[in-house]
Amino acid sequence: MEISSAVYSLADLYAAAYLFLDKVYFYFDKNRNGDFCVYLFPRKGRKNIERIGHEFINNLFNYAHYNLRVKRESEIIKIFMQRAFVSAAPSLLQEAEEKEIEEIMKSLEAEKK
Repeated sequence: MEISSAVYSLADLYAAAYLFLDKVYFYFDKNRNGDFCVYLFPRKGRKNIERIGHEFINNLFNYAHYNLRVKRESEIIKIFMQRAFVSAAPSLLQEAEEKEIEEIMKSLEAEKK
């Protein structure tokens, strides 16, 4: 099957494929247009390769959506994590502020020289 590289990343393909490693063997390649070519080969006892291919496409969409959301919301996630760490240990905020003040003072002293 051909997968558009403009829509899906290689990371999306790997993530979706990982869920099916016990069912099929994967071979990834690129065509002349730069799109991905995904080949599925059934493992022993697996016969319904078309159904597995459809499940793979569904999971590919799922991972692409997840990765897109993470990229878009990474700054928000970072802010929430910082707030969580600061609320858990307020002394970390004070230490960070003191360190920042020290760095500013050093840079001012360096400018005077």
